[in-house]
Amino acid sequence: MTLTCFASAETVKHERVYAVTNAAGDALTVIDNVRLENGNALAEIDDRTLLTALENVGGTEKFTQSGETVTWKADGNSIIYQGTSDKALNVTPVVRMTLDGKEVTAADVKNASGELAMTVSYRAESPFLAVTVMPLSDDVTSVTVDNGAVLTDGAHSFLMGFGVPGADADLELPSSFTMTAHVDHADLNWMMTIATAQPVKVLTDALSDHAADAHTLVSDLTAGLNALADGSEIPESNEDIHELLTALNTLFDGAAQLKDGSITLLDGVKTLKDGLDTLNSNSTALNDGAAQLFAAVLDTANTQLSAAGLDALSIEVPTLTASNYAAVLDDLIAQLDPAVIDKTIEALAKAQVREAVMAQEDKVREAVTEVVRGQVRDAVQAQEDTIRAGVTQAVQANAVDEDALAELGVQNFDAAIVAIGTDIRASILATVLLKEAGVPKVLAKAVDDLHARVLYKVGADRVIFPERDMGQRVARSLVAPNILDLMALSDDDQIAELTLPTDWADKTIVELNIRRNFGVSVLGIHRGGKFLTSPGAETMLMAGDVLLVMGKKEAISAVQ
Repeated sequence: MTLTCFASAETVKHERVYAVTNAAGDALTVIDNVRLENGNALAEIDDRTLLTALENVGGTEKFTQSGETVTWKADGNSIIYQGTSDKALNVTPVVRMTLDGKEVTAADVKNASGELAMTVSYRAESPFLAVTVMPLSDDVTSVTVDNGAVLTDGAHSFLMGFGVPGADADLELPSSFTMTAHVDHADLNWMMTIATAQPVKVLTDALSDHAADAHTLVSDLTAGLNALADGSEIPESNEDIHELLTALNTLFDGAAQLKDGSITLLDGVKTLKDGLDTLNSNSTALNDGAAQLFAAVLDTANTQLSAAGLDALSIEVPTLTASNYAAVLDDLIAQLDPAVIDKTIEALAKAQVREAVMAQEDKVREAVTEVVRGQVRDAVQAQEDTIRAGVTQAVQANAVDEDALAELGVQNFDAAIVAIGTDIRASILATVLLKEAGVPKVLAKAVDDLHARVLYKVGADRVIFPERDMGQRVARSLVAPNILDLMALSDDDQIAELTLPTDWADKTIVELNIRRNFGVSVLGIHRGGKFLTSPGAETMLMAGDVLLVMGKKEAISAVQ
């Protein structure tokens, strides 16, 4: 997570935000760590920051501050400093735990045993990739996790889960992960989350240039719908969209006329009921002729109601008689209430709109398909041009088409890499076809151990797990923050890139006697954008140096 800051053109600025939060995602402590790479060995470095309580944690260089501008007396050195901020975090993890179905806290879990379900969800306003790592003790067993994995080096186990909060819901990317396990008085009070917007930004930049056609199509449709809503003229746009919206406008005009007629009919029915009530209230004084007149009035009312077109509103009116007319007309008045009419017309209009849209479905589908095809075609062409610029030869072909592979001459290749990850079937078929074609060495990517076993069975010479390997690398860096990079030479021997311990600054290699006292050998030094190879015993170590060392795993881990 990065706060708004900037540095001058002579420096390269790296920034990390460290925050301590509670289970609800509330920030308790926020510390921002900044590294200014002094590539040109400048005497002074100007930086601008919103941080407070600044502290030099990489050396003894002093600074002066005026508002947001900080000037460092670098004397050719790189600067590492940190400060605090009250700015809200861009992304925060929220932890929820249940034990045997009952919501609990980490303190409750430490004092009980049972079946645990822990969900870590991430809050973010914009897209981020968030990865959470938590050490697992022997008190946590039978662990399963979605959107994550359990990593182990034989002696220690770690839970790693991830999410992509803040992304468009249509992308269906996970914004949380859930772990289930059996726990027995387990201590789950600590976990660490790393979040970055960089992977999401790369994807966004790559796709943004191909969204213009789809944006125009959506804009035309939005403008037409707005015209329908306010009764204005439908603007010219895509031919199929304009035809569909014009038909909908005609349908809405008919629905409005039907509503107006229904309201007029409601007023007439109320008047009719009032007259019949008055006539019936005097029925005991009517003679036979008046009774016949009442019957004639009912007949006329029945005729008018039959011709009123109430069936268009799905309203059925029983025949009026001297005994039922009051109840029938009361029910009719209730059904002709404007609020009821609105709902009836809305339901009828939706049904007719649905029918109209379905009638135009083929045209709409054809228009949208053509736009999408164009976008895909442009995107593929752009990717081909980019790849061709960086390689000797680039070919687009179906990797599971045996004839296509033969035409490419894969039998003459020294090695092939199958980098298909999610489509396991295509990954296996491509590996089989390459080995059958006679490719001497085939490397394949696997998504899990079962996938890897199948790839080895069908002839893969080596199977790699990029996601798992990167997860282990991240976990190692979390356990030892001063270790910037690590490569295992064997189970015990490693090469590591680590920041210079503070108490080593301004001392020579022989003065520290690093090999004897710490069990590691210094192979090189990164300093001010340069790399010093095989430094001599009299080489002076300086604050801000990054050492490349080799030694036993335990010895490297002990260097702090």
